[in-house]
Amino acid sequence: CAIFAFIGLLVDAIRINANDLGIALFKLITFQIFPTITIIMFLAAFVVIVVCIQNFSSIMLSGDEYKL
Repeated sequence: CAIFAFIGLLVDAIRINANDLGIALFKLITFQIFPTITIIMFLAAFVVIVVCIQNFSSIMLSGDEYKL
């Protein structure tokens, strides 16, 4: 989730065409400028987490079915 947020903040900094990355991140984190891409990335991370939880049993490999 943190990786998605970091990527979203970087893309938002590019989107607002900021000259200084530190000022852009400060404005995005304090919501002086609404972080649109970051919110979209949080939603994408949430969907990925929900899908992984829903399909947990099919994602995990079961060693019971395999024989030597």
